[in-house]
Amino acid sequence: MRTFKDIIDDYKNNNDIEGDLLPFCHTTKYHVLFKYIITDNNYLIAQRGCEYHDDEKLIFLFYGKSAYFPPKDQIDKYDKDPPVTLLYKDLDLKENIKRLCCFDSGAYLNGRFNFENPGAPEPVKMLQNFIVENPKKEDIIAGVKALYQNNENYLKSEFTPHYDVEKKQFCLCLTTINDIHKNRNESYTEYGPQAFTFEIQIQDQVTAKPDVVFLPESKARDEETILGWSEYFPGTEIITYKHDQFTHIHTAYHFMREKVINYKDRR
Repeated sequence: MRTFKDIIDDYKNNNDIEGDLLPFCHTTKYHVLFKYIITDNNYLIAQRGCEYHDDEKLIFLFYGKSAYFPPKDQIDKYDKDPPVTLLYKDLDLKENIKRLCCFDSGAYLNGRFNFENPGAPEPVKMLQNFIVENPKKEDIIAGVKALYQNNENYLKSEFTPHYDVEKKQFCLCLTTINDIHKNRNESYTEYGPQAFTFEIQIQDQVTAKPDVVFLPESKARDEETILGWSEYFPGTEIITYKHDQFTHIHTAYHFMREKVINYKDRR
């Protein structure tokens, strides 16, 4: 069974790897930002161990996208707490990336893709097939080109693999993502953009200062918030998205994702 790492290695062995990295994104709730990040000297710190990765303390980011989507059964907890996204440029030069996954590992393990199908593999046993340990810059670039051909397709979640899926029937990674893509509109799927994003895992904490912060308009207008940003994140660009007391939380996340995707100063 060919894995995500096999796909990347094969692509690197047969193609020139050129290109710049997209930014890295971490989305959290507004109150978490002030409760943990600002009070921890601007560090993004893992608060607890991850049960799926030997209880390691990990920070989860998405590559180029704000792809987090709150579970349906937790929507009520988010309505008064709009999302904030921190965007980091050149994070590969500032932090040691622990793992690269070809989709959101949490959504995969929680069965939110299409694993109610008969005969589908148990996610916990299969996760390592979709992970690359200690990836380098060229691994991320090769992964995007192998599965999406270019950054534009990746950002639009258009799975367009470099390899012919039908001729790679023993490639577990390709066939799994292809099945998810084909079934994206079926009623038994419960996922959003997490299925078509690269997850970046960093050990313990991100020490770099965010280059851009995406805030809801209602919070960005608050005088205390503005003074806080100038003190804790000097030089950080602030971009706002529409959110007020009448904006549904799903809509807020949609506005957030659109702002991040359309961010112009990409590498």
